[in-house]
Amino acid sequence: MAKESSKAALLAHLESQSHIVPGAQIEALDDHTLQAVVDYVDKALEHERAGMDGLFQSMSQTMKYIPRFLLQSLAQKFIEPPVAARITTHLTLKQAAGIASGLPADYVAESAVYLDVDFAAEFLTALPPKQRPTIMRVLLEVYPEDGIAILGALEKKARTAMKWQTLLPVDIEEALSPRRLALLKQLASGG
Repeated sequence: MAKESSKAALLAHLESQSHIVPGAQIEALDDHTLQAVVDYVDKALEHERAGMDGLFQSMSQTMKYIPRFLLQSLAQKFIEPPVAARITTHLTLKQAAGIASGLPADYVAESAVYLDVDFAAEFLTALPPKQRPTIMRVLLEVYPEDGIAILGALEKKARTAMKWQTLLPVDIEEALSPRRLALLKQLASGG
């Protein structure tokens, strides 16, 4: 069982890095080979992102001096959601939620899929309660795999408050990998 959970964790890590469900060939790899693939991907991403975190940190520091309404307008016009997500990780949740509270749900949802699942759940929880269901609906409709993952990472109280079952697209089960489908069933059973 420990090996299976380790393998599941490695597959989940790969998925979180790529936001793509690992294919059957990757899932069929033995633990040792899968660990080597994960290490290789992590090193490749580290190399690709070298220096970028400093840039995003600098951008987040600069954003503290720009009025919120101006940031909201600039973000929509000039900052792509993947970049917004990277900047968000360098802001406090309060700052990020303040900016996101004035952005369209589709922009916030697209940015959320580039965040770590646990951080995306915290971020969603930090947003105004009226905004959360709209963003979650977009996540579940447009990004079902990520939407279910974020939904699963939310505290039960937050999920219940947004009446998450009413947000599910009718055909969502067809769009989910077996792992996400299992998570959905676990959530539906009260988990």
